[in-house]
Amino acid sequence: MQSQRQFRYGWKSHRFSVSAGECFGGDCFRRPVFERKELGDSHDGLVTEGDERWYGWSFDVPRSSKNPWVFFGQLLQPPKDTTGLHIPIFMFFKRHNYPFCLIFDPTNRIESDAYTCNSSPNIPLLSDSAFAGKWHDIVLHVVFSTTNGLAEVWVDGEFKGKYEGYTLHSTQKGALFKYGIYRIAAAGTTTAYYDELRTATTREEVDIRYLTQK
Repeated sequence: MQSQRQFRYGWKSHRFSVSAGECFGGDCFRRPVFERKELGDSHDGLVTEGDERWYGWSFDVPRSSKNPWVFFGQLLQPPKDTTGLHIPIFMFFKRHNYPFCLIFDPTNRIESDAYTCNSSPNIPLLSDSAFAGKWHDIVLHVVFSTTNGLAEVWVDGEFKGKYEGYTLHSTQKGALFKYGIYRIAAAGTTTAYYDELRTATTREEVDIRYLTQK
């Protein structure tokens, strides 16, 4: 029987667990190797130029989880050309002993700290000490554009930051939301629970803190 901690609201949640060696397809041949278990939108759910979306979800990473270099969700852009690459535009990133951050367009940035909270326009979300062992509520608002986009993010009801600029690449079809665990191969097991996942056009439709007060 699940403990109360294993769901944010209601009585069930999605549990993801990734252990050493759980890579698939091309990820097994990358250097470094990447391991993953993810769910997300199909290509029918692509957002494109001019679309506006609100995303809301809750997640809990147990203190026993090994988090060496892990993405706990991303907005991924499939290529227009089938020979092209899938490129992330936003990634929710945690590294062992470092804060939890919203990372912007890491593939196309050249600075050495593109995967840290210190690198603008990345947005710090949670300190290392506050990250594990409890449920956190995420709300992400994005206006998708190759030129004049917008992204805003809240954690546990607190506004964390805003980015203005491009939020899509012109070489890509659009963007898809994915969640789960995507990590550089490592020893140990990474575990995460997800609950209350919603996508809509207003905050009131996705924010669990609003919805539970009705």
